[in-house]
Order: sequence, then C-alpha cells, then structure tokens
Amino acid sequence: MQLLILFFGANDATIPSDRHSNPLEDYIKDLKYMISLIQDSDSANYSPDTRILMITPPPVGDKMVQALAEYRDIPVSKYKNRTQQYAEAAIEVAKGAGLEYIDLFSELEKAVAKYQNSTGNASKYDGYDHYLIDGVHLNSNGNQVLFDLISQTINSTWPELAPTNITYPYTMDVIPKVHLFDFSP
Repeated sequence: MQLLILFFGANDATIPSDRHSNPLEDYIKDLKYMISLIQDSDSANYSPDTRILMITPPPVGDKMVQALAEYRDIPVSKYKNRTQQYAEAAIEVAKGAGLEYIDLFSELEKAVAKYQNSTGNASKYDGYDHYLIDGVHLNSNGNQVLFDLISQTINSTWPELAPTNITYPYTMDVIPKVHLFDFSP
C-alpha cells in the first residue's frame, strides 16, 4: 500500500447522546491507533513505505442540520463548533505523528465564504448547501474541493504517486491467461 488516507470525525463528533458519538479523547486514541498499525514496527500491518494523509472532518452547516432534524422530527446531534474540535484534534495527531494533513474544515469554511461573497446573496443555509448535501456530508462541489486538495497534496508532497507518474500494468499481464481465449472443448 503506497498511500493511506485517514478521513474520520464527521460522525464521531455528534453529541454524546447520539449513537454515533465517539468522545474526543477516544477519537484521538483511535486515530493514533490506526497510525500505529502502519508505523509501529511491531505491528503485523507495519508498512514503513506507506504514506499517511490525515483529512479533518468538514464543517457542519448548522442551519441545514437543524432543518433536516426538524423535517425528520429528531433532535439535532451535530454542530459546527463541536466538529471543529475534532478537526483541530486530527491536525494535532497528524503533526505529532509527522504526517501530512488536509484541513478540510478550514478549506471548506474558506470556500463557503468565497462562494457567499461571489454570489452577493445570502443563501438560506449560509452557503453550506453549495458544498454539503445534508449539512454534514459532502455533495459534488464539496467532493470536488476535497479531490483538488488531495491531488494538490499528492502532487506537491509525493509526486511519484501522482496518477500521471504511475505505470499501470496492461490488463492482459494481470489477468491469468488460463484458457482466456481458448473456446475448444
């Protein structure tokens, strides 16, 4: 494995009463554990050549989450300020382990602000609806931002992993040639 991307936290950051909630302290331990599986030479999964890229959870569009909770008649369980704590923790874990990271939380906050400024009108959901499908998960625009950030990071940090620099095997060299085109009985 040449690259491992760790992208957790959006669901972990729900309020403690939510079934998906993972306390911040446990989230930090979990991230460190996943990293140790690759970096610890005593691990059965030790892979010293694997690069690890940490991605923070995206921000929460509070008004979108509120509207969806009202529509579903359920309590609100996700908030931007709580998710920001998890994003900051992911950055600290990445820095402590010497990993590259993408601060998706901050990058999407910038993208939302830029979108709001460029359109000149305030959206019902403060612009988060341009990047999030439900106030938590990325829509196609949000995924494009993430794709661009991952591509930039790979190209600048690990150019040898850029898709244009990887030699892909010819399909026929990978597929077993056992009677592949032999239709005789």
